[in-house]
Amino acid sequence: MKRKELKEKMEEEIEKGKVAYIRYDKLIVKEAPNEKRKRSPTQSPKTMPGTSESISTMAFNKQPSKKNKQPNTRKITPSRPVTVGEDDHHPPTNLLIKPNTNKGIQKRSSLYICTLNTRTLRTPESLQELELAIENIKWDILGISEMRRLGERIEERRNFILYHKVTSDMDLNEKYKKIENKLKERAKIQINKSQESYLSEKTKKLIEDRRNLIKKKDKKENQHEISNLSKQIRRKTQLSNKEHKNKQNNAIKELELIPEILVTEVEKSIKSQKMEKSPGPDRITNELMRGTTEELSPILTKVFNEILYTGRIPSQWAESHIILIHKKGPKDDIGNYRPISLISNVYKVFAKVILDRISLTLDENQPVEQAGFRKDFSTIDHIHTVKQLIQKYNEYNKTIYLAFIDYAKAFDSLKHESVWRSLREQGIQNSYVNIIKNIYSESKARIRLESIGETFPIEKGVRQGDPLSPKLFTAVLEQLFRKLDWGHLGLNINGTRLSHLRFADDLVILEEDPLTLESMIQTLVDRSREVGLEMNTSKTKMMTNSIPIDITINGQKLEYVEEYVYLGQIISPKDQMSKEIDKRIASGWKTFWALKEIMKSKELGMKIKKKTFDTCILPCITYGCETRALTKHHRDKLVRCQRSMERSMLGLKLMDKIRSTDIRRKSQMTQSCSPNMYLYSNFSQLNLLRFLCYPRR
Repeated sequence: MKRKELKEKMEEEIEKGKVAYIRYDKLIVKEAPNEKRKRSPTQSPKTMPGTSESISTMAFNKQPSKKNKQPNTRKITPSRPVTVGEDDHHPPTNLLIKPNTNKGIQKRSSLYICTLNTRTLRTPESLQELELAIENIKWDILGISEMRRLGERIEERRNFILYHKVTSDMDLNEKYKKIENKLKERAKIQINKSQESYLSEKTKKLIEDRRNLIKKKDKKENQHEISNLSKQIRRKTQLSNKEHKNKQNNAIKELELIPEILVTEVEKSIKSQKMEKSPGPDRITNELMRGTTEELSPILTKVFNEILYTGRIPSQWAESHIILIHKKGPKDDIGNYRPISLISNVYKVFAKVILDRISLTLDENQPVEQAGFRKDFSTIDHIHTVKQLIQKYNEYNKTIYLAFIDYAKAFDSLKHESVWRSLREQGIQNSYVNIIKNIYSESKARIRLESIGETFPIEKGVRQGDPLSPKLFTAVLEQLFRKLDWGHLGLNINGTRLSHLRFADDLVILEEDPLTLESMIQTLVDRSREVGLEMNTSKTKMMTNSIPIDITINGQKLEYVEEYVYLGQIISPKDQMSKEIDKRIASGWKTFWALKEIMKSKELGMKIKKKTFDTCILPCITYGCETRALTKHHRDKLVRCQRSMERSMLGLKLMDKIRSTDIRRKSQMTQSCSPNMYLYSNFSQLNLLRFLCYPRR
């Protein structure tokens, strides 16, 4: 009943000249569109005279309105595609519809389905134009593409029902994924490998000797010798064929679809460069690039994309200059100098772009035991874990053995082949691997003192100062540990095995049995040698809360220690908190006197001194504070240290007898032993080992 009333109201509104239609159970009334937008009706494909009458709809036939009767012509559906509004100049001969003379055959009802491509039907004017264009075409169902009407709706109009639906994002993504897969299949091309000779030098010499014998005139006399040479050549060639079976086969090389480098990526990389850093051989400073970022970024983007797709590296990027920085001790001893490698700053920008692209893949391959060079991981994670392990094992009177592994020149001794293999096995695309490989294959260095020395090649190790180097090292180390069968070894913590902790090259191996620990260390040493790493037995230390049992590696006994500085904090089975507090205070005073020109200056204001204290000195005092359990004596030590620094900054002495509250009011400093500083750090991704170290009671 309600539908009938809505139809009557719709007819009334249409008679008034308005646009009216029914959407579900509601009547929608709009003002008539502007007549100027209407298009004059054009001729349709040829119509045939007839007696029947039909009204076109977009879903199914509706009864025609009595007030709008069409002329007594018979509408037809075009027998082939014809542009709307144009005549079919070459109609087929069977276009005429002949009357059915056979009365015995019943008249069949036909359903006429048409399709139409439109530019848009978003506005009422465009829909009205469509109605005028198709009014002389016979159709029952009309499928329309490119309607561009929002949402999914059903609208009942005077002579037809309109239904439209917008494709969902899920359908579009699935369609694009199919297209991408097809493109990848088409991107496979067949490339013949270079015909390199794989025969040994000895085999080549035998072939040359046989050739010389054949050239001689007296072939019959040399026939026996030629036969023996042929047998030897055949035997050696067969062995070479087995060893290099796949080298001469045609290979299918898949062209990887790597997205091009964007200007925004280059701008981000340039802005991340640190200021006041020495330039490389090209003498381009970071300050210069930061000042011309807008002009330089588009140019560098084009250069980087060419390098990305061709794999050719500029020769300046492969060269580095090595300078020596004095650490301490006599200056005539070369061992007291630290070598620093200076590489091109433009290359660093390119390397950071590549690093941003491969970091996510490499981090996904890293376990929770590795906290070095990873976002949302910190040294505090491993310091807290080791301290909790020792504390809980002492509490439950259980034995624990720890081995602190030290590698000799870890970053400078890696084999390059192990780096490429690790990257490929961890899912890095070959294009990125080949670019890094090309950089290292041409890597060379020169020592710069008063003058620049001769160039020498770098055949092992990762490049110092390269943004990619830390990730390359951890990738190799992860591949090394995957080969170790340690899944059933280590400490059993609530059913989870914890065999080791890693922070870059700082390793700690954990075990309850010393003999098992010795076997684990020996296996690690053997596997490390395969990738170029050598363990420094003199700096590798052992620690236990029980009786020390000798552990021998490669004929050398490892030394047991009562305490060990691990990641900057003192680790010991005994309580060494007092010693750790003294160390933090000494570190704070060392930094204070290194900045005495600022902290003791009378010209600079207190705000600058306070900012310097909070930025440089306070972190030295509070490092590792999340893992401390302080007594009142320890807190008083820290308070006295900070008060002494505040007096020194204000130019006061103890004999002045000024209250601490007055000093704090003048300095406006932050209390170094505030309770808020000893809350655990709320990292966005907490290390799971932190929770594993609390055994359930």
